[in-house]
Amino acid sequence: MSVALPAPVGNWLTVGEAAKRLGMTTGGVHTLVRRKKLRRYRFGRAAAFLDTDVERVLEQPPTTGRPRKGQPQRSFKTVI
Repeated sequence: MSVALPAPVGNWLTVGEAAKRLGMTTGGVHTLVRRKKLRRYRFGRAAAFLDTDVERVLEQPPTTGRPRKGQPQRSFKTVI
């Protein structure tokens, strides 16, 4: 017999909602989960994400790839 732990309190997002907020596909969200950049909570077969976790991912600068949709472009200035 297993004991159910209380779920963290917050606003929950589906995979599609998290993908829309991050400006990527659902496959990209699954990649973030696989790389342990985004925490996934399981409720049976359903997956959910806390909005605070998604916002934390948005605050981190992207390392590679094209810019996220809706994100401001960064300009790199050369200082001489």
